[in-house]
Amino acid sequence: MEVMDKVSRYLAEHIAGEVVNDSKVREVYSRDASILQIHPSAIIYPRTIDDLQKILRFSYRLADKGINVPITARGGGTDQTGAAIGEGLLLVFPAHMSKLFELDVKDAKVRVEAGMNFRALQEILYTHGLHLPIFPTSYKLATIGGSIANNASGERSIKYGYMRDFVDRLEVILSNGEIIETGRLSKHDLNKKKGLPGLEGEIYRQLDGLISDNKELILGLSKDRISTNIGYALDKVRHQDGSFDLTPLFVGSQGTLGVISQAVLRAEPKAPVSTLMAVAVPTRHLQPLLNKLFELKPSMIDLVDKSVFSLAEKITGRNTYKVLSNKIPDATLLIEFDDRDAKRKKMVKKAEKIFAEHGAKFISAEEQDDKEEILSLRHITSAIAQANFGGKVALPLLEDAIIPIENIASIIKATKALAKSKHIEVAIWGHIGSGHLTVMPFIDLARLEGRQSVVGLMESYYDKVQELGGVISGARADGRIRAPFAEKQVGKEIHELFSKVKEIFDPRGILNPEVKLGTDVRELIKRLRVEYNLTHFSDHQPRG
Repeated sequence: MEVMDKVSRYLAEHIAGEVVNDSKVREVYSRDASILQIHPSAIIYPRTIDDLQKILRFSYRLADKGINVPITARGGGTDQTGAAIGEGLLLVFPAHMSKLFELDVKDAKVRVEAGMNFRALQEILYTHGLHLPIFPTSYKLATIGGSIANNASGERSIKYGYMRDFVDRLEVILSNGEIIETGRLSKHDLNKKKGLPGLEGEIYRQLDGLISDNKELILGLSKDRISTNIGYALDKVRHQDGSFDLTPLFVGSQGTLGVISQAVLRAEPKAPVSTLMAVAVPTRHLQPLLNKLFELKPSMIDLVDKSVFSLAEKITGRNTYKVLSNKIPDATLLIEFDDRDAKRKKMVKKAEKIFAEHGAKFISAEEQDDKEEILSLRHITSAIAQANFGGKVALPLLEDAIIPIENIASIIKATKALAKSKHIEVAIWGHIGSGHLTVMPFIDLARLEGRQSVVGLMESYYDKVQELGGVISGARADGRIRAPFAEKQVGKEIHELFSKVKEIFDPRGILNPEVKLGTDVRELIKRLRVEYNLTHFSDHQPRG
């Protein structure tokens, strides 16, 4: 700790932002929204890009002397994979680096700092008839930088894709303090980059060689149409025309390749009207109904399983499902169409016909007040996150698997059977249109048997996900929580390529170590919290 005290004092004297190593603040920032806990040595609230450069440059030089001072970038602290916590220096962006620099309404592009709050940006875009159609569930607290680092997905991923699809270019501070701006490069411009001195030139040279030498292996990353956020998006760096772009590599990298300081994002025109529908579906009709709905290309298909309403009624005493059905449906689907009028109405009629074929009861709305009533069917999931049954709480443990649409009913059935065999209660919901399933098991982390059950449950569930053609990290990046299971998903050769990418960008190993790579099951168990609850961090940020 003496070394870190000297590091803190030095940085406090040389940067414009605040450096804090108070034990109470360090305790707060030892947690994000995951089930893990790691105490940082110091908290830094950077004010400028110059601050970031000085911090990274200093850490890099210390590493050359054999002194390891890891660096973790943090936004709103909503990360559920343990990627927003770490030993060493924790860089907290929202306090100061949260500005909007440019908004080009005509080209629908916006340039912001990494610490900008997602909801704040969304509200600004709304006033200009624009929006980012893909946003995480935690968008009210999440930052743009964190959403990029996680390649966040959301309820409209079925139609609009992932955060990566809306990132035009990035400003990134490399591990040695160099600033780079990413963007699509022609072959000529790539060769110029490869001729640069310093770490930037070394990155382009080595990465170009790595991709050329492993072309067939890398092509395998994108052979399946299911989105994966495991490792790094090597298959998206070089395009068919020979152009080259580092942007997709940083998106989803969780601060392990560089620290994102600014981003230029592409926005979309916001549909003035949409139709929201909810339908109660018996288990036997779920899969065929989903298959038919998927063909209509809606902007959203969300699922709320019977387990959610049963638990929520026990917690709140409210029977939210009454807006749709007199008894708890086996499954409830929320479907949205946001196309222009004629097409939207056509798709709604087709959906109604599908519901009628399956004898499924449904409701629909276009007015916002009526939509809010329908959305209450999904928003009841927030009660699950706050529940506590004698110490057993819902853990964000099995959050991000993506399953092929044709296997949704199978994975739900298998998950319930798995939970029953382990005597664990679960709540199940998800953005099912993009295959995203959320499974919240109720476990008491204060009890030894609860802590011991975590890894076994993850292993069994991930085996079933892969058996059904899914990926264990699809809705967000893998972080610490899924790093021990990543190699089994992608194979040893691809996993080794990810390690080489990390070495190219971070040769001293100072950027968010043990995130995405290097964490084993024993480390997970060691870092488990003894209790779990969601904490807000805004009151621990400096003012002004």
